[in-house]
Amino acid sequence: MAVAVDSIDTTSATASAATTVSLTTLTVGSGSNRALVAYLITSAAVSAITLTWDSGGTNQAMSQIGTVISDSFSHAFIYAFGLVAPTSGAKTLKASWTSSADAVLSAGCFTGVNQSGGTSSFAHVNTTAVASSGAISQSVTSAVGDYTVAAWGAGNSFSANNQTLWWNGNSYPVGQFTYGQYATGASSVTFSITATAASNAFCGFDIVAAGGGGFTASLSDSATSSEAIAGFASAIRADSIAISDVISTTFVIAGVAIRSEERRVGKECRSR
Repeated sequence: MAVAVDSIDTTSATASAATTVSLTTLTVGSGSNRALVAYLITSAAVSAITLTWDSGGTNQAMSQIGTVISDSFSHAFIYAFGLVAPTSGAKTLKASWTSSADAVLSAGCFTGVNQSGGTSSFAHVNTTAVASSGAISQSVTSAVGDYTVAAWGAGNSFSANNQTLWWNGNSYPVGQFTYGQYATGASSVTFSITATAASNAFCGFDIVAAGGGGFTASLSDSATSSEAIAGFASAIRADSIAISDVISTTFVIAGVAIRSEERRVGKECRSR
């Protein structure tokens, strides 16, 4: 099963000199194997951070995935969070922390995601402080069938986004500038941007597909050998695969079809 976008909040919630901020503009659908991801970006270091989906209702706590600071200038602090099986509906995502700071909060929901949680669902986290301006880029390791997300933070504006724009925080009424991006998975996904100043924070990660499904690639057509191998690996990802469907993978090499098929076995397959 490939990861797909369920809903993306493109506006974000902001707060100035605060210890909490709430996002009320995201609606999580009812698709299978859902996962919620969120970014909290603050103007100063904060601690004791909690992100709660459906605040005041089911109160689902999100888990922190990664943290990065925009080098020694400390203009932006990015905190990434994830949650599998979020409650469906138009709910509130509430972030709280200690020490007053300006804040930006944005979130998105995806379907077809590995439901194990932790690094089985949110993998290959890249947290990097980029001390250069102009055209800058960072990469996230991924796979065909996965999805990738990324956030940038700085004390000055961004432009020239190379992937799908999640949010543009250049005009937000807070002390830091922020930018969000997302893209379908490949063996490596590059996120590029143009930065005004040489003090930038980047945090990106891979959203891992649920096990099962199939993948077909023709090496004589559009797929390279590395893409075919990445797709095959995604289709039979053995970190934790519940094989409830037929996994069928076909490679066409030099016009010859080579078929690998795993029938329904009704049990869990794990690698150790």
